[in-house]
Amino acid sequence: MRLAIPWLLVLILPAFVLLRVFRARRLRAVETGRVLMAGSRLGELAPGLADGRARWKGLLVAMATLFVIGAMARPQFGTRFTQVKKEGIDIVFAIDTSLSMTAEDLRPSRLERARLEIEALLPRLGGNRVGIVAFAGAAFVQCPLTLDHGALRLFLDALSPDLIPRPGTDVAAAIRKAIRSFPSDNVASRVVVLLSDGEGFEGDAEKAADAADEQGIAIHAVGIGSPEGEPIPEYDSTGAKIGYKKNGDGQTIMSRLDEATLSRVALATGGRYYRVSGGGFALDEVMNEIAAMTRKETESRFVAEYEERFQLPLLVAVLLLIVDAGIVLARRSVVGALLIVLLVTGVSPARGQEASEIGAEGDRLYQEGDFEGALNAYKQAAIDEPERADLEFNVGTALFKLGRTDEAAHKLERAAEKATEEPTIERNAHYNRGVTRMAAQQFDAAVDAFQSALDIDPGDGDALFNLELALRKLQEQQEQEEEQQQEQEEEQEKQDQEQQNQEEEEEEQEEEERQEEQEGEEEGDEEEPAPQPESDSLQVDPQLAEQILDAIAEDEEDLHKQRARWAIPASDMPEKDW
Repeated sequence: MRLAIPWLLVLILPAFVLLRVFRARRLRAVETGRVLMAGSRLGELAPGLADGRARWKGLLVAMATLFVIGAMARPQFGTRFTQVKKEGIDIVFAIDTSLSMTAEDLRPSRLERARLEIEALLPRLGGNRVGIVAFAGAAFVQCPLTLDHGALRLFLDALSPDLIPRPGTDVAAAIRKAIRSFPSDNVASRVVVLLSDGEGFEGDAEKAADAADEQGIAIHAVGIGSPEGEPIPEYDSTGAKIGYKKNGDGQTIMSRLDEATLSRVALATGGRYYRVSGGGFALDEVMNEIAAMTRKETESRFVAEYEERFQLPLLVAVLLLIVDAGIVLARRSVVGALLIVLLVTGVSPARGQEASEIGAEGDRLYQEGDFEGALNAYKQAAIDEPERADLEFNVGTALFKLGRTDEAAHKLERAAEKATEEPTIERNAHYNRGVTRMAAQQFDAAVDAFQSALDIDPGDGDALFNLELALRKLQEQQEQEEEQQQEQEEEQEKQDQEQQNQEEEEEEQEEEERQEEQEGEEEGDEEEPAPQPESDSLQVDPQLAEQILDAIAEDEEDLHKQRARWAIPASDMPEKDW
């Protein structure tokens, strides 16, 4: 059993003080009545009768007060399951992370401004599934569609120009990737919000937009930047700005917002184009467009709630007051009347209150965003009741909000261990532990946590979704590690090949030098006087001349072959690498 509003029990003491004061006044009134009735037989009977009734009435009223306060504290035990359905729209934010998005014509930068736009919009997206596609010269799903906007913030914070190694701005790839990330069960509630500066589009963006339109997917384009242009800053390894990006001619590159292309992409799907300015948020206008779309059911699940049992102490209090009223029907108890008013007006359960409500102070601080204060409140409550799994759960959740992922995962794991007889808390603890491990990119531990949540509730759609996401991220992490290992091996092989080529070149140079020395010695020998008939010209042996010419031709052929080996193959890099 638990009390939803346990602090109301502090009213017991002042209530009994008031009852004592009231009883003292009644006793003084009784004594006055005795004086007035002195000398009569009625006066001999009245004192005993009054004393007996006063004692019983005091006891009954005190007990009724105790039960009324207990009812107002809302005792709860037992659980019931309520089906909760949510309706919403599937929204994918396609975010340009190319190098040009580091330009600072919007503060603090184009990419940071796009992130701020989305974060400002998230509070209005309750009930909508949201995903992220990041793109530059290629595109990939940064976060699949999810109702967990807390997890989405983590993926949003991870966006950076270094996220995608291929430079460029391939909007067509981003649109195609966004299309594939949508479910196909409802074509009336899907939208892509494209945030880009629109510069240097690769691929056929308008053709990809036509494909989205055929599937009923609207694209709203949001221009990030200025048409006047802004240079692209360059930074060293410490993050200090060292200058601006230049082209092959040594001229500073100016990155300009291409509104015309973005408008064509949006209009191809019946969407609209918006531009982010220095003030205001363009996504507010986008949200107004999205709000008018047809919604579909995005989630249906059963939520466990505690059963309210305030009726039992309330019934006992009413019965006690009825007995009290029956002792002297002619005189109504003022306190009894007051208690009846309290019964009618003071114990109605709060509508819509969360079933997992714990400390009111901690909850209030948590809702206000003061996670440090909420953490302290939950810790204090846990000291008083260390066996409660729900308090351990809230401590872990507050730690997660503070970014202390390792501590949060430990607390949530302890909460799950304590909640073996409370399946709802145990499942939620495993679920939040999985989200915490995802934030720390510990995808193998996240898989274990989400699987534990599904073992308790196989119908938990969020846990199933996040399990699939964790498995996908784990596979990507393993593939990335394999790619890095392969790249290191290729780099080592390349270095070995270069070293071998250099050694071969040195050997060839040494061979050429030896041949030149040998030829010089042979020419020196020919210049020495020999017993020959006098002649007006120097005679060269034709065979020797032919050998020298063949050696020169062979050296030249080897040199051409060597240069061919050293030549860098033509790259498929885009013309604009920003």
